[in-house]
Amino acid sequence: MSGHLNHTLEVVLQNILDMEGGSENTKNLITWLRANDSQIAQHADSLDVVIDKLSPASNAAALCILLNIQMSRMTFRDPQYTFAYIGNFCKTCDPTQIRRVNREFVDLVLQYSKVALENNQAMTALPALRAAVERFRPYEWVLTPLHSEFLKVCLKAKHYTYALPVLDKPILDVMPKYTLTSVFGFLLYFYYGGLIYIGVKRFHSALQCFHICLGCPGQAVSAIQMDAWKKFVLVTMIETGEVPAPPKNISQALSRVLQHRSMAASIGTAYHELTECFRRRDMSKLRTLLSAPEAADAFNRDQNLGLAKQCLPALQRRLVLQLTSTYLTLSLEDLRTKAYIGSIAETESLLFDMITRGQLCAQIDHESNHVVFTDDGDQHEVSQMA
Repeated sequence: MSGHLNHTLEVVLQNILDMEGGSENTKNLITWLRANDSQIAQHADSLDVVIDKLSPASNAAALCILLNIQMSRMTFRDPQYTFAYIGNFCKTCDPTQIRRVNREFVDLVLQYSKVALENNQAMTALPALRAAVERFRPYEWVLTPLHSEFLKVCLKAKHYTYALPVLDKPILDVMPKYTLTSVFGFLLYFYYGGLIYIGVKRFHSALQCFHICLGCPGQAVSAIQMDAWKKFVLVTMIETGEVPAPPKNISQALSRVLQHRSMAASIGTAYHELTECFRRRDMSKLRTLLSAPEAADAFNRDQNLGLAKQCLPALQRRLVLQLTSTYLTLSLEDLRTKAYIGSIAETESLLFDMITRGQLCAQIDHESNHVVFTDDGDQHEVSQMA
């Protein structure tokens, strides 16, 4: 970018260059820029010229403030250039300096993310957003507002695995005065984390995220917690084959709601009916429920229809496991009938999946079309025989 500077921006640039380097200089520069941000904002359309003369490594704090002014005014000479510049800034800025302008950096990254989503550039923005998380957090185990934003964009881009290097790091602290993390941001992070883990079929990890979300204290139950509870119920049935009771260490507000209301009243009739079908091992009614338009609409409104449908094979797995406590051997046809499976091919596929997951020890004898349940054995060998 090229151009001429007016007097105001000449003063801005000169002050930035004069106060470059040193902790005290950086502190004074930040104070001066914040005090004059309204005057600088009047020239937002010309800030590219100043920005182009600065370095993300040496002038990160000043650049962050100037870029935030630009983004808040949405005034640029070239929007694509600014978008690309901010993405590179997130990857190359000096972590020490941006932590001193935490408010501006968080605002800048959130604005960058918003522009990316509005312009269908979620995938393009992901490397910059992950870099922003890694540079802004003081330690790997500290949560920031950028964590939940990064996960949100991963979900929008359907790039679940890209979130895992961040999501798999345990969170031990939030340091809200430094990171500006709010209760809302905390809830969102663990809720989005649960969704990411569902996307990669790590249901146990998803349950851990939802559990943390449910345990967040508050005066009232948030909508996020109610959505997390619905998903917690569905994922528990998929993962364990059981209908869950509310965990003991959930928030007091949520505990009161779940104790004094029925399942139907707390999260809806469709969920209540699904859990009752599951509890009674009633495959026929479960199929009828999932095919009913009213129930499908209820699950779809919560974006839970896919999870609800996965409860059907989960119940079939549960029925198969129940049969192992009664029978040592069973014909594939009898197994298909007793577990309400559609066909012999589907029965073999389900058995093979359970064997390879380590959920079942069994051998399939294709000559007699029987399955033999065993107490132990080499799972790899058994799966090959199946």
